Amino acid sequence: MEINNVAKQELENKLNKLYTELGEVFYRDNKGNTGFNNKYSEQFSKISSVFDELNSMDAKELEAKGLKRCPDCGKEVTLESLFCNMCGHKFGQEPEAQEEKKQNVCPHCGAPLEEDSMFCSTCGKHI
Repeated sequence: MEINNVAKQELENKLNKLYTELGEVFYRDNKGNTGFNNKYSEQFSKISSVFDELNSMDAKELEAKGLKRCPDCGKEVTLESLFCNMCGHKFGQEPEAQEEKKQNVCPHCGAPLEEDSMFCSTCGKHI
């Protein structure tokens, strides 16, 4: 009987993982879609808030280490850096411009991202 419980739990875990993957794909493909008559707008808003919070936490962790992330390539550089030593980005630009660029590169590996990416196609990490 215990073997059935283990097998059942494994199938339930697999199903939950598939639901999660489906939700992530749906979010990525539809977060800008207004054709849902706001049916999903609350969930999309909550997900965006969590992403913003995660990015803020990442920035705070880096700052505690004396680092910051280049908004162009994603490389970690010292807080004192005026330019990125990987791509030459000049720090000190307007915050809105940096935030816009930051969304177009993977915060983990610095690879360019498609506009609605939730995962990096280079390193595979969640964005």
